[in-house]
This record gives sequence, structure tokens and C-alpha cells, in this order.
Amino acid sequence: MVNKDFILKALRKVYDPEIPVNLVDLGLIYSVEIDGESVLIKMTLTAAGCPMHGVISKNVKDTLEAVEGITE
Repeated sequence: MVNKDFILKALRKVYDPEIPVNLVDLGLIYSVEIDGESVLIKMTLTAAGCPMHGVISKNVKDTLEAVEGITE
């Protein structure tokens, strides 16, 4: 079953491309909401106007959609 700890473990594989630290350890993940097979992540980036926002967001989405039990 998918839970917050499982999701945070998966997100520890997602790194800011400019900093060799994952998003969880950087403190960029603010909340995780689970509704069945859907997950809503509230997060921020390391700086306003971060040029890597598209890459980071896609990496978060792709990482979570690869987790069994998460469809959205």
C-alpha cells in the first residue's frame, strides 16, 4: 500500500540537477496528499524562477507514476 513514507522514499531519488542533493533532503517537499491512487505533492524549488523547474517537476511526476499503486 502506498503511504507518505513510501512516497518520500521514492522522491529521494529525484535530485535538483544543479545541486547533488535530493528534493526531500533539501526540504523542498512541503506536503504529500494521498487519495486512493492519486498523489498530490506540494513543493517548491531552490530559487524563484528556477530554470530547471520543468525538468524537476517532470522527474517528480515520472518517479511517482512509476510506483505501483499510483496512477496520477
